[in-house]
Amino acid sequence: MYPRTWAALYFLFYFGANGALFPYYNLYYQQAGVSSQGIGVLVAIPTLVTLFAAPMWGGLADALGLHKRLLPLALIATTIAVSLLLQAQSFAVLMACVLLQALCAAPIISLADNAVMELLGKERHRYGSLRLWGAVGFGLSALASGALITRFGFTPSLAVYAALMLGAAYVATRLPAPQLASPPVWRDLGQTLTHPRWTSFLLALFLVGACAAILNNYFILHMTGLGASAGLFGLSVAVAGVSELPVFFLAPRVIQRGQARGLLMIALAAYALRAFIYSQITDPIWGVAAQLLHGLSFAALWTASVTYAREIAPPGWGATAQAAIGSVMFGIAVGAGALLGGLLYGSAGPVVTFQVAALMALAGLILFAWQVRRAAKTGVVHTRTDAAG
Repeated sequence: MYPRTWAALYFLFYFGANGALFPYYNLYYQQAGVSSQGIGVLVAIPTLVTLFAAPMWGGLADALGLHKRLLPLALIATTIAVSLLLQAQSFAVLMACVLLQALCAAPIISLADNAVMELLGKERHRYGSLRLWGAVGFGLSALASGALITRFGFTPSLAVYAALMLGAAYVATRLPAPQLASPPVWRDLGQTLTHPRWTSFLLALFLVGACAAILNNYFILHMTGLGASAGLFGLSVAVAGVSELPVFFLAPRVIQRGQARGLLMIALAAYALRAFIYSQITDPIWGVAAQLLHGLSFAALWTASVTYAREIAPPGWGATAQAAIGSVMFGIAVGAGALLGGLLYGSAGPVVTFQVAALMALAGLILFAWQVRRAAKTGVVHTRTDAAG
C-alpha cells in the first residue's frame, strides 16, 4: 500500500470515529439527567485539559522519541475512556470519564499531523488532499450515527466508534516517526517560541480561534431566534461539512504556489467576512448560504496552520509545534471566545457579537500579514529542511 494511502485511511478512520459520537455527546449527557449547567462543565473540561496536556504530550514525544508508540496507545486509551463514559450515569462519574478521555486524546491530532508531515516530506503542501478524507469520514459517520441513535440508542454508535478508532490505531503504526540526525535541542525550542514569527502566528491563531468559537457557539442561537427549524439548522451543518471538501482538495495547489502563509491569510480574511455576514442575516435561509464559507475559513485555516507550523518549527520539535497550535486554537481561544460571546450576545445582541468576532479575525489577519511583510524585509527564512522532523 502506498504510504499516502495509510495517511488517508488514518484520517478517514479517526475522524469517522469522532463523527459517530462527538456531535451527540450533549444529547447523551441530557439523557443521563445532567442539567444544562452541568453539560457546560462537561463541555469545558476537554478545553481546559488541552491547554496543558497537548503541549506536555507533544514535548515528551519530541524529547524522548515516543511518536511511534504514543499515537496508537493514545487512540486505544481514548477508546477505552469513551466506552466508560457511555456507561456512566452520575455526574461525578461522567466528569471523571470526560477528564480521562481528554487526557488520553490530547496528543492524537498533533502527533498524527506531525507524522503525516514527516511522510510527505518536501510535498507537505499535499496535506489537505489527505486531510479531506477526514471530512468525508466525519460527515458520513455523523449522518449514519444520527439515524442509529434515534432508533437504537448509543450502543451501535459506540461499536462503530470503537471499530474505527482501533482501525486508526493499527494504521497509526504504519505512519513514520521523525528521523533526526541528532537529538532535538531545547535551546532551539525556546528561541523559536519567543521569536516574533512564532508569537505573531500564535496570537493570530488566538484571535481567529476566538472568532471561530463565537460563531460555533452562537450561530445556532441566532438562527433559532430568526425562526429556523431544527431541520434547517441541520441543513446548515451539512452545507458547512460539504464546503470543506473542495478546500481540502485544492489547498495543496495554493500552498505550493503561495506558501502556507498565503492560504492562512485567505482563511483569516474568510473568517472576518463570514462573521460580518452572520451579523447581517435577517432570514435564516441566508444563514445556510453563509455556511458555504466554512470550508474557506476552517478547512483552509487548519491546513495552512499545520503546514506553516511545520515550516517554522525547530529541528526535532514538530509534534510540540503542532500541539502548540492545537492548545491555542482549541484551548485558550475556545474558552475566551465562548466567554466573550456569551457576554456580548446577552448584553448587545447577535449583530454586535458577530461584528466583534469579525474585527478579531481582521486583527489577526493584519498582525500576521504585518509579520510576514516584516520578515520578508529583514530576510527571515520561513522554511526549514525536511530532515528536521
